[in-house]
Amino acid sequence: MEPIYNLASIRQTALRCKDEGIPLAEKAIRKFIKNGKIPAVMSGNKALVLWENVLNFIKKGSA
Repeated sequence: MEPIYNLASIRQTALRCKDEGIPLAEKAIRKFIKNGKIPAVMSGNKALVLWENVLNFIKKGSA
C-alpha cells in the first residue's frame, strides 16, 4: 500500500478518488485542471493537486 499524500500527481489523485469511492477519472481531473475548476501547482510539466481542492470541487458540485 502506497502512502497517501495531500499533494499528489493527477494519476495519484485519480487513484485516491477511486479508493475513496469518488467517481472522478484521471481524464476528468485533467480537464478540470485545464479549465481552472480544480487548482493545481505545476512542477515542471507535472501538475500537483491538493486533495483539499478536489474535495472542495466535489462539494461545490462544479462541473
